[in-house]
Amino acid sequence: MKKIAVFVAAMFLTVPAICSAADFGTALSIVTSNIPPGADVAGMGNCWVALPGFSANNPANVAAGDPFCFGASYSYGLIAFKRGPNLNVHISSASVALPKGVLQVNFSSANSGSAGTAMDVDAKFAYAPTIELMYGVKAFESLLRDGDKLYLGVGGSLSTAKMNFSLSGQNMLVSRTRGFQAKTGFLYQPMKGLNFGGMYSYLCDRNDDRKLNINEDDGLQSWSAKRSTSDIHQFRLGVSWQVLPRLLLAADYQHLNIGHVKRDQYFVGAEFYVIKEVLAVYGGWANSGPTAGISAYWKWGGANVAYMNNTFDDLNRHLGRSQMVMATVFMNF
Repeated sequence: MKKIAVFVAAMFLTVPAICSAADFGTALSIVTSNIPPGADVAGMGNCWVALPGFSANNPANVAAGDPFCFGASYSYGLIAFKRGPNLNVHISSASVALPKGVLQVNFSSANSGSAGTAMDVDAKFAYAPTIELMYGVKAFESLLRDGDKLYLGVGGSLSTAKMNFSLSGQNMLVSRTRGFQAKTGFLYQPMKGLNFGGMYSYLCDRNDDRKLNINEDDGLQSWSAKRSTSDIHQFRLGVSWQVLPRLLLAADYQHLNIGHVKRDQYFVGAEFYVIKEVLAVYGGWANSGPTAGISAYWKWGGANVAYMNNTFDDLNRHLGRSQMVMATVFMNF
């Protein structure tokens, strides 16, 4: 009975923590919406909507950049929080040029260990492999002026995720999510070296939550279930400009709408070639923290390494400040 009493007392001390699980889930959704698609853009301030030839979440961009028949890449990212579980991110992609346009298939997953949070509750979350298809095509040329190009793209993905909150090894809240995302985007090049891009995506999630309830009088345990849906709208607009032969600048604006939570976020970045077409360095500011990176390129591919500091500030009050290291290798034929 003493053990049960202690357990019940601990439960009531952590009621605010369990009640804030929804806020934790919203913050986590904001974070996952901003995970870079590759280390090249991670080092460049997480700008990607108007960068042809870079890793991108904009489906229009897969058809822009240098022509190729087949491409493949793999990225690994580690998001380390000051307190709480670290998040491991894996992203693989393959692209193939079709008679008209380019088709890209992405596979991504993420998982964490179990560690205490600022809420004094152990948290663990995992994302099963997400499958995404993106298709981009050069839709128009010389549309508004001689030599300009307009690329259009569409995409869609299926995803599943799980969050688990526990206290002293006992599950307190288990949340499972299944989602479907649809996106569309454009990339307009009025002249060589100048790009304007935009993307809109809509994600619909169905959440199944199971919460452990403990009776204060007799300590009996019971589970309650709740099902809900949530929508995430993501808008991103940006521009990139090849100011000098070795210097590229980019800036993105993003608006996230997750239920009653709205976020306006800004991203800026620069690429500078130390050795033309061989070695490049990157720097930028992604939402709330600085970024840096370095890349090496060769004839059929390249490798990128990037660092991001305090980019995911929505999770700061739950897990503390974050640091992210990301590496990408790719090849094109």
